Amino acid sequence: MKTHKFSYPSRSINTVLLLLIILALIIVKIPYLSLPYYWDEAWVYGSAIRAMEAAHLSLLPDALPINYSRGHPLLFHFTGALWLRVFGTSLMASHIFALLISVALIVSIYWFVKNIFSERAGLLACLFIVLQPIFLAQSVLVLPEIMLSLFSLLTLYFFIQKRWIGYVITGTLALYTKETGIVAIAAAIAWQLTDILFLKRKEDVLKNKFAGLLITVSPLALIAVFFIVQKQVNGWYFFPEHIDFLSHDLKTFGDRLVAFSAQLFVYWGKNLLSVAIIVSLFLFFYLKHRQNNTQNKTLLILSIYIVLFLISSSFNFYSDRYVMSMVAPFCIIAASLIDITFTKRVLVYLFIIAYAALQIFMYIPQKTSSDHNLGYADCVKVHQQMVNYCTENKLMDRKIFTHFLMMANLTNPYCGYISDD
Repeated sequence: MKTHKFSYPSRSINTVLLLLIILALIIVKIPYLSLPYYWDEAWVYGSAIRAMEAAHLSLLPDALPINYSRGHPLLFHFTGALWLRVFGTSLMASHIFALLISVALIVSIYWFVKNIFSERAGLLACLFIVLQPIFLAQSVLVLPEIMLSLFSLLTLYFFIQKRWIGYVITGTLALYTKETGIVAIAAAIAWQLTDILFLKRKEDVLKNKFAGLLITVSPLALIAVFFIVQKQVNGWYFFPEHIDFLSHDLKTFGDRLVAFSAQLFVYWGKNLLSVAIIVSLFLFFYLKHRQNNTQNKTLLILSIYIVLFLISSSFNFYSDRYVMSMVAPFCIIAASLIDITFTKRVLVYLFIIAYAALQIFMYIPQKTSSDHNLGYADCVKVHQQMVNYCTENKLMDRKIFTHFLMMANLTNPYCGYISDD
């Protein structure tokens, strides 16, 4: 497909602009690096990597107590604990670990889009995601969603490019980061099956397709090792409490699907990107860009991934931050379609200005008590004040009624609110 569009800056300037985007992210996040942990950071993940660092580093299910691992695969915990063992166990060190994963995601988005679409679209996709409050918040939080986004995106990239060694490695890493890494594998399998079912029945071609399908499912065999060991160690494959969260009620599924879809397509400025996608798709088909090529294949596979993630998430417990794993594909689709279909550069520049202004002046300053926007920092400061009050008034032996987060903050030094003594 020829995509001779408006004139963007040269390659060297695009690289400089990418570095400026990354630098801006780092500068914005510096004040957040030394904050104590919040929500699942404090309750599970941040405390878990501290616990693993203090004991022994391992990917096996018995490396952490159940209240820390909660049955999840342990790649995120293992790499975080390894980082702390090398660079120290401070809060800042753990948040820098998270920030580096976020920078890796930005670079991977640029690399993904540059190699399949264009450097221009890659730069747009990076700008889109960096201005999203959910990414800005989670970019330094010790949570696995950014790592899951990184490995899931790379899994899809290597699958599209038919680079099978890279696919097997990153697909396995996605699965060992969190169970929902299976969605990237499922998207690849769905595409392979579609390719086989609608293929002209040439025996040699079909044989190659079935061989490709076997490679596509191979990461599932590798993650099965973890869950088989977990069954031997803990007596179950998946954490029973998480199994209880699964819903088979159609109304609950529908409510969660609406909630996840609204978070992905509408809230926090993503509505403007959704409108751009709709307009771009109209132009895309009007301009007859329906060729069977890598670019169109990529757009379809990313769309399949998003649909499957929405469906699988809607059967599970609802949390706003889970949307993070779909934000990168969503931004890539928006940036790529805009680059392909909008031929007048003034329209693209006006859109970039409108989107940036909307995010910077309206949505990024908007705060709630959640870990999917920057409001979490205010909650952390309130928690600090509450813990300080209890400590200064020597309430250590008093009965205190509070919610589970403050209970962790008041009793677990790993959360960052109290000292070891």
